[in-house]
Amino acid sequence: MTYKDKLLLGSEVELVVPEGEYAGNYRTRIEEVGESNLSVGAPYKMDVIITLHEGTEVTLKFWDQLAAYSF
Repeated sequence: MTYKDKLLLGSEVELVVPEGEYAGNYRTRIEEVGESNLSVGAPYKMDVIITLHEGTEVTLKFWDQLAAYSF
């Protein structure tokens, strides 16, 4: 089973920014699943869009009925 089997368009995920100006946990959704890339929508918290700068390191977390995943 690959990540493509778990990450479907529109799936809700969480982005974790471990440090810096925007450190925190943010909700977003999967917008595109490619062979070597994954695109997510702009993260938001309390209906406010959070602007993350290019190069910001994040951890993506998601879950299903069996387990929680992160990378």
